[in-house]
Amino acid sequence: WGSNEGGQLGLSQFVGEECVAEPQLVKKLVDRRQTVVQVACGETHTVVLTKDKRVWGWGTSMYG
Repeated sequence: WGSNEGGQLGLSQFVGEECVAEPQLVKKLVDRRQTVVQVACGETHTVVLTKDKRVWGWGTSMYG
């Protein structure tokens, strides 16, 4: 939950929304049966580490 202005929540249906008020599942991770073990968040991005040691990230990519 929180701001999704830059897509940092990983929720395509809410991109551009100023605020998502309740926790949401990140469907792409659920569909791929990924278990998240660690999360790092910034103002405009989110990065997660999954149990199978994959790294996923989303949000604004101003600097790549």
